[in-house]
Amino acid sequence: MTASNKGVDRSDADHAPEVDQLARAFAAPPAEADPGWSAVVLGDGGLIWDADMPADVLSFVREPGFRCIVNFGPEPHELPAGVEIVLASADLTSRSVGTDEAVWLRF
Repeated sequence: MTASNKGVDRSDADHAPEVDQLARAFAAPPAEADPGWSAVVLGDGGLIWDADMPADVLSFVREPGFRCIVNFGPEPHELPAGVEIVLASADLTSRSVGTDEAVWLRF
């Protein structure tokens, strides 16, 4: 599957792998998927904003058990303990979200 068949404009070839990764994340599961796979991979419930975040960090929770964090600030934002990284816009081996980076977590 490529992002082009999902209607995503790939004018910047440098971002093609990330666009493909996002397209796969929002796609329906393959027929052979395990029973824990959800058709709506990144949450299928109400959205609850996290009020305890710095002003330059956007964070919300979606059921069942997903959190999205986007850092618009100049300082890295540490990931909460005990979470699994599902999808990230950058390499998060430091376990922190850098400036202009986003991450989807499962908790």
